[in-house]
Amino acid sequence: MKFYESGDSSKPVIFLFPGTCCLYSSFEHVLDGLHSYFYTITVSYDGFDPNEKTEFYSMEDECEKIEQEIKKKYCGRIKAAYGCSLGGSLVSLLIQRKRIHIEHGIIGSSDMDETGKLVAKIQASMVVPFMYKMAHTGALPKYMQKKLSKADGAKKELYNGFLNMFGIGKGGSPWITKQSIYNQFYSDLVTKVQHGYAILVREEFSCLEFYMNRDTINWILKKLNTGGRTWSIYQRKSITMVSAIR
Repeated sequence: MKFYESGDSSKPVIFLFPGTCCLYSSFEHVLDGLHSYFYTITVSYDGFDPNEKTEFYSMEDECEKIEQEIKKKYCGRIKAAYGCSLGGSLVSLLIQRKRIHIEHGIIGSSDMDETGKLVAKIQASMVVPFMYKMAHTGALPKYMQKKLSKADGAKKELYNGFLNMFGIGKGGSPWITKQSIYNQFYSDLVTKVQHGYAILVREEFSCLEFYMNRDTINWILKKLNTGGRTWSIYQRKSITMVSAIR
């Protein structure tokens, strides 16, 4: 696991957590905007970083390393953490474990799905072939490419932003192993995250699930000044997913 720091270190610290099978570089397009207010630390998970040879083992294992980093460099306390998808589950898990202090947890597009071990094994086994090929080639399957080519300008921009998080179109990620993909997907499904944190559903953003932008940053900054603990953010069409958080 690596932690990529940037910005003015005298400013409040925000940790950024990528989603499932996503690269730390997926946050590059928002770092300049965040640097006006934060010192940013982008987390690069075991097994998904191009600069080291590791494998993702489990959510708990990643939490241990993140907690050690925050204790070592930030005295166990940071201003905020933003997690996209699987990253949001990690933010919730870190808060739940109570070994460090995160003043504000922000969750984007985290479905909080949980299953038993058998179902998780089946689902993870089904996902691996598709995700592994996509990660290694850096390209979408042909049928998905055709669908993307038919999308209008706004949707295509959204889709491309989403695909950028996986490194699609950037030559592939040959360092990612099948085992890392399997372990990450499986661990996310079987790791229990307690619910009960404050939840705010933000319907106005139509593409926040996959692609942070300037409006998103400004909205987050505003909410950080209003108190609260953790927010979950979904696009309008996915509003029913809130029921999964209880």
